[in-house]
Amino acid sequence: MTSEWRTKDGATGQVKNLLEQAGLPLELQVAELCTKFRASHATAKEVHITSEKIVYSTSVAENNYREVDQRIKIYEEFGIGELTGIQLIVNMPIECKYRRDVECFAFPLSDETAHYGFPILSQFAGSELSRSLAASYTSLEGIGRTSTILVEVEGGKTPHKIHKENLIYNAAGSLYDFVIFDLSPEEDVEEKSPDQIDDELNLFSQFKDYLENKRFVWWSVLREWISKIESETCDVFNQKYFSGHRIYHAVSAHLPIVCINGPIYRVQWNSSSGIQSFDEIPYCLSSIRKRSWPGKARFKLAARAPEAPVIVTNPNGLNSVLEIGFSWYKEIRDSLTRINSEAERRWALESLFFDQVVRYYIKEESERGYRSDLDFGQWL
Repeated sequence: MTSEWRTKDGATGQVKNLLEQAGLPLELQVAELCTKFRASHATAKEVHITSEKIVYSTSVAENNYREVDQRIKIYEEFGIGELTGIQLIVNMPIECKYRRDVECFAFPLSDETAHYGFPILSQFAGSELSRSLAASYTSLEGIGRTSTILVEVEGGKTPHKIHKENLIYNAAGSLYDFVIFDLSPEEDVEEKSPDQIDDELNLFSQFKDYLENKRFVWWSVLREWISKIESETCDVFNQKYFSGHRIYHAVSAHLPIVCINGPIYRVQWNSSSGIQSFDEIPYCLSSIRKRSWPGKARFKLAARAPEAPVIVTNPNGLNSVLEIGFSWYKEIRDSLTRINSEAERRWALESLFFDQVVRYYIKEESERGYRSDLDFGQWL
């Protein structure tokens, strides 16, 4: 039986509008674009690229399931040196947000470090190998940080008012909920008990004595102290840690993306003359303050910034953003394979000792809130 609305003037168009506002057509369009991107890069057998919707729950006892509208995942395994294996995972989770007659205006901000907030988490934290990952952010440097405002523009012709919904913030927060969930198993991985390091090499006792004698704050000298551990000591540790066999370690990176349906404009302005013009752009970078981020992952990140960044784009710009993510994957890979033999020789002891020191002293830090300019983790 056919409903009468199909024969009434304007009713078909109204149904189309209602279905678009439900957001599913945008999600399907994004899924199709991700499938095309995956197919265009599925050339090397050792590089696995997938695109799919993700459904997850933060607890087995929880019935409240959450979704990531689409996620591109790039995965590759490779070795560096004789003993270290890498499981490289680059995730690009995408949150789709359809709002009718809403357009995005991006005000450039003078922040040259926002892109360092895109998380790379590994078990190499505290080592020279981990610090080499900072060089992999080159492909993200050109995405300048902005502050975004959404404006309701009827039919793309008549501006009405500021869109009051905090759309970008909420979408970015949802994406970082997934990032936190995705990284949580890796945060808890410990291949070797930190206490065993102290029992075997007595390094931790030496470090505490050093702090007591010099009256230094632990986080201000930890990196320098680690760099002075003798390479021969690292060799002794490696014999027990690797036992002559290559061990694979995960390196996980996330590039969260919010995909809206409307156009995005860069606002050209200066403090003396105000707003000058508007240039349509394919994407921009926005940042949020996220409660519980980075949480336990704080000291395992290759780099850190005060805020959690997200790329805002639309279907016209999405492929360009995915290409940026693929370039980031290649740069992460290159930064790991270019590491010198001495850094590969030292990383296991450096990172596990770093973890022991951080776990010990962080418990003594008072819970007095947070200030980005007083974040001692920046020293590490």
